[in-house]
Amino acid sequence: MGAPAGWYEKSEGSGRFRWWDGQRWGEAVQKWEYHVERMDVSERWSSHRSPAEVQALQIKLNLLGRSGWELVSYESVPMPANGVAYLVFFKRPML
Repeated sequence: MGAPAGWYEKSEGSGRFRWWDGQRWGEAVQKWEYHVERMDVSERWSSHRSPAEVQALQIKLNLLGRSGWELVSYESVPMPANGVAYLVFFKRPML
């Protein structure tokens, strides 16, 4: 059984992707654009503050999703005075 259908990088590091339908390669090549957001989260969430922060984060992620951005990864960065900042990495197909 072969690889499942999906976009696969044409050559490592090229940033160009070809469609594999599960049996053969397509002619189309997909290029991606990337976006990085910093999202801050307070160090200690109290029971009354936590729901509001989670809801604000959901709204931001949903807005990005509606604009075609797909979450790829994130990295937490400790902030001395402000808790933790998250660098959140997104991608979407270039049109």
